[in-house]
Amino acid sequence: MAKPFEFNIKKLYADLRPSEQKVADYYLGYAGQLEELSLVPMAKAAGVSQPTVMRFVKALGFGGFREFKYAVLKAASGRGNMEADAKADSSGLRLWHIRGGQAGGGSGPGDYQDDFLSGRCA
Repeated sequence: MAKPFEFNIKKLYADLRPSEQKVADYYLGYAGQLEELSLVPMAKAAGVSQPTVMRFVKALGFGGFREFKYAVLKAASGRGNMEADAKADSSGLRLWHIRGGQAGGGSGPGDYQDDFLSGRCA
C-alpha cells in the first residue's frame, strides 16, 4: 500500500536538497505506525537536523510538521483521497496548499482537499 503523499514526494524528489531527500527516503521506507511519526526521531533516524525535516514538509506545501502529520494520518485513515490527490497534482494543483494563510480552525491541508473534492473550493 502506498504511503500518503508518496506520489507527490516522488514527483518533487529530484528538486529536493540531498538532505531533504534523506528525509523523503526515511518517510517512504518508514514501517512503523504513522501515529508515532514525530519530528525529533524522524530527524535522528534520517541523519539530518530538525530544520531539514521542516524544510522537507514545507517543500511539500505544508506549513509545519504538525500539519504534515495531520494530513498523513487523515489520508491513511481513508478520510483523504490519495488517488484524487495524485490525479489533481499531476494536473498542477497542490491540494494540500492552505487557503489564504488561515491558521487553525480546521483549515489544514486535508480540509482544503475535502473542499476541492466536494466542489466547495473556488
